[in-house]
Amino acid sequence: MASTRPTFAWPLAATGLAAGGRLAEAEALIARTPTDCYECVRARGRIAAYRGNAGEARRWLREAIRQGPSIPMAYLDLARVPGTDPAAALVLIREANRRGPGWADPLKTWGDVLRGQRDWRGAAAKYAKAAERAPRWGALNLEWARMLWLSGRHDDARGKFAAAAKMDLSATDRGRLAHYAKVAQ
Repeated sequence: MASTRPTFAWPLAATGLAAGGRLAEAEALIARTPTDCYECVRARGRIAAYRGNAGEARRWLREAIRQGPSIPMAYLDLARVPGTDPAAALVLIREANRRGPGWADPLKTWGDVLRGQRDWRGAAAKYAKAAERAPRWGALNLEWARMLWLSGRHDDARGKFAAAAKMDLSATDRGRLAHYAKVAQ
């Protein structure tokens, strides 16, 4: 069991530390892992992205794709690196979706890109497809409701806001939901 720790638990722990703003600890932990390990290299890329080092993030995530070309996660991570061109991000998201067809995250991220391009209907459609795979994902349902609202489908949006209110949401998303509920009255 101890032998799996560097390649299984440490990448997860290091990514969690980075997400929590503890970048130096994350980098110290992930530096202790091998560079021929998909999850270890992927974690290096995600930590670099949290650090704001897009070039290093891209380098490590491309290495993860090289090591595990059939695994969808690094494609999606690479698409999410800040500063990635939306067209390039969509190519990577489509590849992640192709390689992980049952996974909701690529479709949610695809919707996020369309939302950023102010394509409310397109975003709503991608969120709907993602919800087929993850129907109880609160943040997804909240964004889906918002895109329905912006698309002019107000009755559908109200129903989706009500559904999202019954799901697990972060404190931030609960605040957003309260705001949107006032607007949607």
